[in-house]
Parts: sequence; C-alpha cells; structure tokens
Amino acid sequence: MTGVVPNTIARAKDEKLRALGVELIKIAGGGSDLLRYATDFAKERGGYFVHPTLTRSGTDGYQSIGSRGATRPPRLPFALVSGRRRRLAHGLLAYLRNNPAPVRLFGCEPFNYPKYAHFDHARSTTIADGLMLETPHPQVQQSIADGGVAIGLVAEADIRTALKDLFENASAG
Repeated sequence: MTGVVPNTIARAKDEKLRALGVELIKIAGGGSDLLRYATDFAKERGGYFVHPTLTRSGTDGYQSIGSRGATRPPRLPFALVSGRRRRLAHGLLAYLRNNPAPVRLFGCEPFNYPKYAHFDHARSTTIADGLMLETPHPQVQQSIADGGVAIGLVAEADIRTALKDLFENASAG
C-alpha cells in the first residue's frame, strides 16, 4: 500500500504507517493536492485509489454512530460536526435520511478557510490546517445541502482558546 500524505505529517503518524508497511509519498499542499496526486498516482500504477473520506465502509461505519446517538439514551437533539469530519457528516446524514429522527446536525469550519459554509471573503491560513481542503467534495456538499445542515464559521481566537482548554483539561488528568 502506498499513502500520499502531506510533508507536514506528524512524526507519530509517519512512524505508525511505516510500521504497518505503508510506503509514504510526501507532498506539499493541502487536501485537494493530496487527492489529485493520489488519484493520478493510482492511475499511473494501475492501482486502486481509496478515497480517505467517501468510501462506503467509512460512511456505513459512521451511520452506526448515528444509530446509537439517535436511539440510545441520552438521545441527542443535535450533533456538532467539525469541517474535518466530512465522513462523519456524510454518514450521519445518510443514517438520518434512512431513519428519520429528531436530530439536527450543525457544522463548523474555520472562518479563515471555509469549505462548505457560504463565505464571501478571501481564504487565508488557519491554525486548523488539518481542515484545509481547496475543493469541497461534491457528494458531501450535496448531503449537507439536502440535510439542511447549518455551518458556522469559527474565529481563529476561538479555535486557539478551545485548543488551549482541551490541552489543559487533558493535562489535568
């Protein structure tokens, strides 16, 4: 297996993938660059490209999360999905499409680099660099539109505050 990853991949991820026998090709650029390179690489080598987000097994797995949240106490009246969790949003929306429940999904993305939210400003760098995808996935975009998912934009200062709180709470024990 060959994985196309950003050249900024975390060392722990790099080591884990290599330990599993994955050949890594590191490239510069964001999500759209990675997808484009990986797709072309698979075609050139006569291989099979496995999309990191839109595989059937991934969507099916996230549908099971939707089932648990909608049917087991405490029943969730809403769920918040970050921009990075495209597969989660896609799977939850697929579950709700097939199993209507009183659950409402909300999404959030960095203000500096939205993908699925409506925006009329220029994109710029963000501390949430794992959420940077130049071109939205059409299937996910359609699922979001069909599901009426509201997507809010989160300011950099709020992202930093949340990260700081997460770090301090995780460090506390």
